[in-house]
Amino acid sequence: MVQFWGVGIRLLTAGASQSIRPEFTARSIFKIDDPDAAVIVNELGFANLAFGLIGTLSLLQPTFLTPAAIAGGLFLGLDGVLHLRSRDRSRNETVAMVTDLAVALAVLIYMIGLLT
Repeated sequence: MVQFWGVGIRLLTAGASQSIRPEFTARSIFKIDDPDAAVIVNELGFANLAFGLIGTLSLLQPTFLTPAAIAGGLFLGLDGVLHLRSRDRSRNETVAMVTDLAVALAVLIYMIGLLT
């Protein structure tokens, strides 16, 4: 279920937000106040939409569970660590960091369960 909510819905909604309002993510998460950053944030949004779609579809197609866990969990874990290293996190970046790391941990526990 973590792949559906944590990877699927979390990344699907983030991707939609980044694709619709890239300036918001550029300013509030990355602290970039340059309209040209919208192109990069849009591409990040498209990646999040792709990961999120696989995670969301795992509810209907159980064979998507492990790929969603691996791809989404790795992405969110690395992203969370990147936010963790930021010295002056905004509130929005802190929320993103906490949810990224929490989902990555849940996915890691799921994957360990599969291997044991």
